[in-house]
Amino acid sequence: SITNSSAKQKFHTQFSASYVNDNDIIPAGDFTSYITLAPDAPALYNPNGSINWQVYSGSATWQNPMAQTFESSTSTTDNLVSNLNLSYQLFSGLVLSSNFGYNRDEMNENEITPATTQAPPYNNNPNSRFYYLANSLNQSWIIEPQLSYNKKIEKGILNILLGSSFQQSQQESITDMAQGFPSDALITNPAAATSYSLSGNSD
Repeated sequence: SITNSSAKQKFHTQFSASYVNDNDIIPAGDFTSYITLAPDAPALYNPNGSINWQVYSGSATWQNPMAQTFESSTSTTDNLVSNLNLSYQLFSGLVLSSNFGYNRDEMNENEITPATTQAPPYNNNPNSRFYYLANSLNQSWIIEPQLSYNKKIEKGILNILLGSSFQQSQQESITDMAQGFPSDALITNPAAATSYSLSGNSD
C-alpha cells in the first residue's frame, strides 16, 4: 500500500495491491473411512514394498487403503487484487478524481489416477487410468472518474458530484478428461488415451 501527496497538497495518489499464491497437494481420497479397519487386517505392504492385496485366485480379498496414495491431486491458485485512486484539486472546491481497480484470480488443477490404485485383477486395466486437468480464470476491471465541487454559501454548503463507472468482467474455464492409457507411465500424455473429452466456457 502506497500513499503520496504533492508538495502543495493538490495531487493525491493512493495505491494498494495484494497477491496470494497458493500451492496445494492434497490426498485424492478420504482415509477417515478406514478408521475402523480391524487390528488383524492383512499387512499393508508386501516384503518387497508393493501394496498387499492378499490376492487369492487372481483377485484381491480386501481393499487396501494405501492404494489411494498412488493418486495425486494438485492445484495452484494465483489471486491479485489492486486499486489505484488519483485526485487533483483544479482550484478551491473543485476536485477531479478517478478510481481504478483490477482483480485477477486463476486456478490450475490436475488429478492423476493410475491403474495401481485398483485392486487385482483391475490393476492393469487401461480404463482404470484417468487424467483430469482443469483451468479457470476470473478477471475484472473498473474505472470510476468523478468531478466534485464543494462551496460554502452563506449558512449552507453546495455539493455537486458528476461521475460515471466503466467496468468489465471475464470468466473462462476449460476441463480436460482423458482415460484409457496403455500404462501408468503415459498417464500425463492425453495423446496416449483412448478416450478424451474437452469442455470450456467463456463470458
